[in-house]
Amino acid sequence: MKKSVIFFSILGLIPFYLDLFLSNTFLNNLNFEKISFFYGLLIISFLSGMQWQRWIEIKTSNFLYLSIPMLNFIFSFSSVFNFFLSPTIIVVIGLLVSLIIDVIFQKQFLSPWFVNLRVIVTFFAIISFFL
Repeated sequence: MKKSVIFFSILGLIPFYLDLFLSNTFLNNLNFEKISFFYGLLIISFLSGMQWQRWIEIKTSNFLYLSIPMLNFIFSFSSVFNFFLSPTIIVVIGLLVSLIIDVIFQKQFLSPWFVNLRVIVTFFAIISFFL
């Protein structure tokens, strides 16, 4: 199981780097920046759902803990109609908040190797927006 999680996590970085690898090919007319942006929103949505599920699974009644992943989700998707911040910055902040939730608030529910994997994969996902 561990090997497949690592494999699919690394494979999940590919859409973030499409612009870097395919920008000078016959697919030049596609807007890879928007693909990375929407893929980042999809990842934040998935991570927020997983984090929320962990809180529900342990039957927490702490409203703050239950709210943080959903607020991150709402904030990230506000990038679609936000005119003050760049959508890229919002996605980067959303990915960082998701990582902080896992590392600080939910670390006790996660295996140490998975936390390390999340840090590495999130780092490479964020770096892709600045290349």
